[in-house]
Amino acid sequence: FALTDKSSAQMAKNIQKIYDDPKEPLSWPNCFNSDKGTEYLGDCKSLLLKHDVKIQYAKSKKGNAIAERDHQEFEKHGYIQQDAKDFLLPLSERSRDWVRSLHAND
Repeated sequence: FALTDKSSAQMAKNIQKIYDDPKEPLSWPNCFNSDKGTEYLGDCKSLLLKHDVKIQYAKSKKGNAIAERDHQEFEKHGYIQQDAKDFLLPLSERSRDWVRSLHAND
């Protein structure tokens, strides 16, 4: 799902779509790691807490670097599994196979 902005409401909306997709339902994680960015406060924080997801914020730049590296790996593996012809389809028809390959970092 493409973000149109980095607001908390937009983040919450897209996280909800990912976990509640009827075609590829996912279990909500036990823990959500993030930096202290404002996009993870407000609506996004409320959504995660509603689903009993523990929110863990990086306490230092080193801790945040670990989260950023994890995000890079997520993107790398997610995009590798996208089929080239998938990009020609409308967003609503694109493959969600990469979602099935995600590994939980518990």
